Amino acid sequence: AYYLWDGSSLAQVGGGRLTNIGSVAYLGGYVFMTQADGREVEWTSGSGGPGSRNALYFSEAAARGDRIVRAMTVGPYVWVLKERSIETWQLTGVGGTGAFAPIPGAVKERGLRSFNLACPIPDGLFFIGDDNCAYAASAGGMQAVSTPPVDQALKSGEPTHCLYYEDRGHRFAVIRFADRPAWCLDFAMNRWHERAEGVELGPWGAMSSANCYGQWQLGGRLGRVWRLGQAPVDASGPMRRVATSRTLEPGGKFTVALFELFGNFGHQFIEEDAPAYLLDEFDFPLRDSNGHPIYAESPETPRTQKRGPHAWLRFSRDGGNTWGAPKLRSFGALGAYSTRLRVRSLGQF
Repeated sequence: AYYLWDGSSLAQVGGGRLTNIGSVAYLGGYVFMTQADGREVEWTSGSGGPGSRNALYFSEAAARGDRIVRAMTVGPYVWVLKERSIETWQLTGVGGTGAFAPIPGAVKERGLRSFNLACPIPDGLFFIGDDNCAYAASAGGMQAVSTPPVDQALKSGEPTHCLYYEDRGHRFAVIRFADRPAWCLDFAMNRWHERAEGVELGPWGAMSSANCYGQWQLGGRLGRVWRLGQAPVDASGPMRRVATSRTLEPGGKFTVALFELFGNFGHQFIEEDAPAYLLDEFDFPLRDSNGHPIYAESPETPRTQKRGPHAWLRFSRDGGNTWGAPKLRSFGALGAYSTRLRVRSLGQF
């Protein structure tokens, strides 16, 4: 259905040709609508505003026989994304029944996998094709941007949504999965990374995004809304990041005398609700003779604790098949911006 918000109320707009509207797009003063599970399209009167539907203002996206999944604005065009093809529609300048028309021959032999697997990006569109590849599109065309690991995740996983956000001058497109971490593309770096949630690094809960009130907001399941910011917090807990280096292959066995890891830290503490442990001077829990943390209070009584960032380091001597025990190191206290983590005498690899 097509609903219109007039600033004070939300109402369904009737009176048009389509009976079951599946998607809408806006271009040049017109609202462009598509029939759910069909091939018909409809548009409003440009002079009458978005609430002026007319049963005569319609046409059919019939360049191919497949059905429409959704329509989205891409630059000066409306892309009608179908199951196995994409049609490009444009404003004709005529108005009325002839306001929109498909561009002859401008059909792309690539479809949209599902309705939610597309999102707008600046001057274009990011979507998952029916071939399980990710594409970035603009008015000039489209190109595949996914890598083999992303393609494999799309083939074997359960992608549910695509969304977009910006952070410190970088633009990100996200493929959210129901059964694994999300894959995120940094357009500035042209690199992919994963984004997960919680201690178990499960699926990221974000399903939609919007830039409002000067910040990026994310919408998730069960009506949850998050605000993206610079604090190292993942919802209500500390942010956890996992990175795996490339395998070193110098051509034979080698010995590592010193390993260093460094970054830009120390700008603020991490706050989390955790059991009240007794802590040492490095904010690590004191442990008893059996290696268990020593509680200062009841284990069932959590308290908010502040601490600096830490890293758990693990090393593999067989190309990543097995990993050694984690080594816990601190990145330093507040104000220590360039602390280097050092692990010495790691032995032979």
